[in-house]
Amino acid sequence: MKAGGREILIVDNDDGAVRAIELRLMDAGYRCAKASCGVQALSLYHPEHTALVITDLNMPSGSGIDLIRSIRQQHSTPMIVITGFADDFDRSLHQYPGITVLQKPFEAAALLDLVELELSTPPNESAA
Repeated sequence: MKAGGREILIVDNDDGAVRAIELRLMDAGYRCAKASCGVQALSLYHPEHTALVITDLNMPSGSGIDLIRSIRQQHSTPMIVITGFADDFDRSLHQYPGITVLQKPFEAAALLDLVELELSTPPNESAA
């Protein structure tokens, strides 16, 4: 199993998007946890078990920015932000290290490449 037995947390309020990402990651050998909003994601996030967070930005009940801010207060877990509105959030995202933005729509291969890149980067290089 990839990610050293740890899991990837997928956060999006679009169930179809979550399921599509989960299927691609599972096919590639990753274990996944799923949340539909930032609040739910924080309840599932455990730094000792979560290798990577993939999150949308625009969600009810805790946006992706809120989730990033909460995790970054104490942890450097790498994160991939998937959004169709990256320009709107650029200034907010740049203040947090270890954040990679993937613009929607995206190809599954591009996501898998980013996942592998993020998981292969030593923690001290991906975030503070």
